[in-house]
Amino acid sequence: MLRGSKAEICVIGAGAVGLSSALNILNTIPSVRVTIIADKFLDKTLSFGAGGFFRPEINIGRDRQSIEQWSSDSYRHYSFLASNEPESGNSFISGYQLSSYSAESMHNELVIKLTNSVQVMSDDERLKFFPEKFKYGITWTSIITDPRHYLPYMQRKIENLGGTFVERHIDSFDELSEYDVIVNCTGLQAAKLANDFRLIPVRGQAFKVVAPWIKHFYFADGAYVLPGRDY
Repeated sequence: MLRGSKAEICVIGAGAVGLSSALNILNTIPSVRVTIIADKFLDKTLSFGAGGFFRPEINIGRDRQSIEQWSSDSYRHYSFLASNEPESGNSFISGYQLSSYSAESMHNELVIKLTNSVQVMSDDERLKFFPEKFKYGITWTSIITDPRHYLPYMQRKIENLGGTFVERHIDSFDELSEYDVIVNCTGLQAAKLANDFRLIPVRGQAFKVVAPWIKHFYFADGAYVLPGRDY
């Protein structure tokens, strides 16, 4: 980078992580130039078909303090979007979490602390709405994110802040030598790009159905139901 010129930052990948990284960089360091390079955008990305739901886990890393800070920052950010920018695809939602074997399996100290909404269901309440096999239940309010709205929302924000998009497949970091900083948000493709074959997919199965009467979320023994915004 020449003295006095803007730093050039490249974000590889245009899924939820790539777009949110690029947007955060532009908001935090407006003096830089940001280019997003990806071979898939919007409905071609894996993120577009995923379900976004705020339910952090304390065991996702080794540094407890960092996890608590990340979770707090994230909840504050998505709460702002749900309250002030519904076009972002974020909204508050209440729902139920059930277990057939253990009350402890539902305990999540981050959810309890951040949402301040967790309540234990009484036996009468639980049996009124759910099968008898579920012995334990809680209710709480969280934030749901619809990527079909959130990805286009972030892309528009990035464009308005001067970010640029390039449709291109990257096989090696060597192709990006003109950039001062590279942010790798390629997801599963990072295994090949970064030569890290310890990165493997852990795949679940999600089915999209038209069920407009579903207004709450449900988690039960590993399965879940998340309502869509437009279906």
